[in-house]
Amino acid sequence: MSVENVTAVRSLHHEQIDPDQIHDALEPLDAAARWLKERGVEQWPDSFTYSVERTDKLIEEAERGNVFVWYAMNRPMGTATITDWQDPDFAHGWPDQNVAAQYVMRLAVSQTGRRLLPGLGARMLEYAQTLAEIRGASVLRLDCPKRNERLHRYYYERGFDRVGTVDLSHRRSGALFQRRIR
Repeated sequence: MSVENVTAVRSLHHEQIDPDQIHDALEPLDAAARWLKERGVEQWPDSFTYSVERTDKLIEEAERGNVFVWYAMNRPMGTATITDWQDPDFAHGWPDQNVAAQYVMRLAVSQTGRRLLPGLGARMLEYAQTLAEIRGASVLRLDCPKRNERLHRYYYERGFDRVGTVDLSHRRSGALFQRRIR
């Protein structure tokens, strides 16, 4: 492990951000969006920063205390929104509609974070699970692109089960995954 990796690991911490820190969440989101686009993966817009609708939604979630940023070496390396808000487009696709659930949205790790902090995404999911448990949820849920098999494998490897698919022509997302809270 390089000195830079060790420094990054030692300085890694996360914060629940306020709306005035939203740029710290947008930075890894934009980096991940660029990386996906370069690889031909249709998942996110080219930029979250330049999408007023997406930025406004992120600010709303930050106001509710649901946006988290992972920092290392004083730089944002990853972000995730952890909320009880259920995307209405997918609501009918989840099993057991009456279960207390938390949803992971906009989970992203910057390229620097991927290089310096291997496994950061998995650590972020573990934090989401812990927070969901604290918040009284019995399942942690997320949706992702229907055709991104690589991402599906990633979630399977982290203990998520695919519980359904909602196929809407106007949405790339729709593969529904959940993991039971311990």
